Amino acid sequence: MKLLIMVLNYEEKINDLLQVMLEFELTDTFVLDGIGIENKLAKEVPLFSSLLQAKAGIPPYNRIVFSIISNEDILPELIEVLKDVDIDYSKQNTGFYFTIKIDNLFIT
Repeated sequence: MKLLIMVLNYEEKINDLLQVMLEFELTDTFVLDGIGIENKLAKEVPLFSSLLQAKAGIPPYNRIVFSIISNEDILPELIEVLKDVDIDYSKQNTGFYFTIKIDNLFIT
């Protein structure tokens, strides 16, 4: 069992991503709003505003998706299907994803 964590830099694509997750029956999925450290500092500390300019092309906000995957063999297919809805993690600035092994899971 794995925890899939996906950071999606394009907020407008979150519904497409979630639809694909449902198609794969990944219903233990949660979404958080995110902001990169450069954008957070650039807004609150003017000295860091040049960092925002250096990261041009990356949207200021993102979505972070957590999902429990019982069968990790579906991950390559999931990533391929996401490409069909124009979420291609091999393209620059889309975001990133990774998995973490779950040793124990307690659900109440």
